[in-house]
Amino acid sequence: MNVSIAKATYNGERWLPEQLDSLASQTLQPGALVISDDHSTDGTLAVVRQFATASPFPVRVVKNELRRGFADNFMHALRSCDGDAVAYCDQDDVWNPRKLERSVAAMQRHPGITLVHHDCEEVGHDLRPLGIILRTRGSLSGAEPMPHHGIIRHPAQGCSMLARRHVVEAVLNYWPEGNLREVVRSGRRGDLAHDVVTMHLASLLGKVVYLPDLLIKHRRHPQNTWSPALASSLRSSAAEFDQRVATLEENARAEMVRASMYAEMAERAKAGDDLGAAHYLTRVAEGNLKAARFFSARGELYGARSLAARLARVSSMLHTGSYANLGGALVFVRCAFKDLAFALGGPGAARFLENLRKQLHLDFDPRELFEQETKVQKADRASDFRPSQS
Repeated sequence: MNVSIAKATYNGERWLPEQLDSLASQTLQPGALVISDDHSTDGTLAVVRQFATASPFPVRVVKNELRRGFADNFMHALRSCDGDAVAYCDQDDVWNPRKLERSVAAMQRHPGITLVHHDCEEVGHDLRPLGIILRTRGSLSGAEPMPHHGIIRHPAQGCSMLARRHVVEAVLNYWPEGNLREVVRSGRRGDLAHDVVTMHLASLLGKVVYLPDLLIKHRRHPQNTWSPALASSLRSSAAEFDQRVATLEENARAEMVRASMYAEMAERAKAGDDLGAAHYLTRVAEGNLKAARFFSARGELYGARSLAARLARVSSMLHTGSYANLGGALVFVRCAFKDLAFALGGPGAARFLENLRKQLHLDFDPRELFEQETKVQKADRASDFRPSQS
């Protein structure tokens, strides 16, 4: 199987050498590395071009003439990838030497496997282990607990993915042109994630396989495009509720943008007579709209100053089904109970519940309620797969 690596860079001069060295050290060498640079202003291009001169595999570097944002930067790289499968690659991680070998071996077990993904080890800027594993939430059924490690779950993580060619083609065919327009118009980094879209389409087109292997050191530093929160950063003092409301309003805005992007993807699928994908993407868009309404309603709740206004908002959320589809009955009860406690007792009640959660060691970040669950089939895990250390 010929594998292309799609790599997106932006001002990554400091981190790139270690990542590129880890690619060159793969026990299974890629057929090609395609690097798309998002108009870097540091020495990123010099670093990658120097690597290309001595690389054991072909390297192609393409430069954006305008900022595309993180996701469309990956799309730019994908368009130049011609492998049988493609692995996404961030600029600041370090790959285990067997990452490609293990992923390809898993994919080759069956032609119906569309995507393979695995665990990542969270490390500091100096690669110091943090004792935390980054794992997709679609992997829960197939995962073993790792001793002495905490677990952070996220809907999808592109840095751990290997996707078959027909999945990549679907991503490129359905990717919304509106995403780049929104990035250029707003000056934001973008709200639609390439890896979440890839996971959606891979699960729709076939079988997603999860490996409980630590095959990447995922580096955390202040310039990360994205890193999961190690713990909830929410506070419950009255002075900080304005910031909480602002965060909820921003989340509502982002979900509305995502809804419009998935709706555009659904239209593109429909135009190509792929009615199954069109129906699926429409349902994803509807889920984003529900999440946007929930964020907006909760922002109004936490912005209300009087008892009557807070109770009216909770009552409205319950009657309009705002808590539906948050992730199961337990999440529904936990979230609704917290909001009701806040409505009755104000910031003091919310502070009490959050402190109680910490004292009972309940690893629960309220922000997890708002992320769209990726529709992933159950993991197909072979008995000979065992966690391997990076």
